[in-house]
Amino acid sequence: MHPQAVNSAPSDTTSMNIREATADDCEDVFCWRNDPFTRAMSRSSDPLDWSVHTSWYAASLSNPQRQLYICERAGTKLGLVRFDLNDELDCAEISVELAPEQRGQGYAPRCLLMAIELFLGAFPDCVEIEAVVKTTNPASLKSFERAGFQRRGEQDGFWYFSLRRH
Repeated sequence: MHPQAVNSAPSDTTSMNIREATADDCEDVFCWRNDPFTRAMSRSSDPLDWSVHTSWYAASLSNPQRQLYICERAGTKLGLVRFDLNDELDCAEISVELAPEQRGQGYAPRCLLMAIELFLGAFPDCVEIEAVVKTTNPASLKSFERAGFQRRGEQDGFWYFSLRRH
């Protein structure tokens, strides 16, 4: 898998890094996932309950088929990139959630690329990464395209993307 270079990244991405999420990130991820715009662009737009989120988050951290990564820049958390592997571990679905105050600055494509590199290092048998994006979310569509994903089609108000290892 050779994602293409990002053409419209922020002017200074050198201080960006990606790391595995920890229990200390739970509250930030809750806030990002529960943001009204994030909810509107998600498959389910229902608000999250804190107790449900903390259970989901703890289970996610211990689930070997789910990988959560936090993207940061100069010590500031930018967002979360999540991978859900299929049972054969040869394909995963990716999603990204930026902190609301970090949107519109061009961070998403770089966060995606950095997370993909880390993820593929841990799961070298994964040959395809898929993404599902609401057609009403042009920023996310552009982010995945800038990260090298190809549109496969549209159905029920969602674009389907994939990135295949060559």
